[in-house]
Amino acid sequence: MKISKVITLFICGLALVNCMGCNKTNEKNIVSDKNKDIFKTNSEIQSDECNDEYKIKANLIYYVLKDEYFENNDEKNPKLSILVREFICYDGVKNDIYPDTRSVALDKVNTIEEFRRRLLQGNANSLKLPPKTIVGVKVLNQWKAQHYDDTSSYSEESPRGLSYTTIQ
Repeated sequence: MKISKVITLFICGLALVNCMGCNKTNEKNIVSDKNKDIFKTNSEIQSDECNDEYKIKANLIYYVLKDEYFENNDEKNPKLSILVREFICYDGVKNDIYPDTRSVALDKVNTIEEFRRRLLQGNANSLKLPPKTIVGVKVLNQWKAQHYDDTSSYSEESPRGLSYTTIQ
């Protein structure tokens, strides 16, 4: 699991550097897709990562949830299932942008739906997003495809529909 986190953090860093310019060249890049290398053009990466232009806002810390995935076959933890959420933090206090990965583990289950159901029964707050979190399009599409009732992820501090233009 540590290697996949390092790879993920590296890819997040590359995506941030790539998004800063958001150029439209078609050079080929290798991007890791959960331990599987695939080729994408810069414009394909930008459509994935630059759907919205996010920037640091002075004295404001906010997050963008870029990815969420379910790990069920970790060799080091074969009896656990893990929900991993990958964020990008835009820290206007430190004037910095950095990745932030958060995980929740439970005794092994078969599906992400079962995992969420058990979390809701035992510790629903584990599904809550950090304050001032914008949910990326990729995650919104995943949730829709999974028929996930995302109500348990949102709160007053991170309401549904939060966007870069509305965040304060």
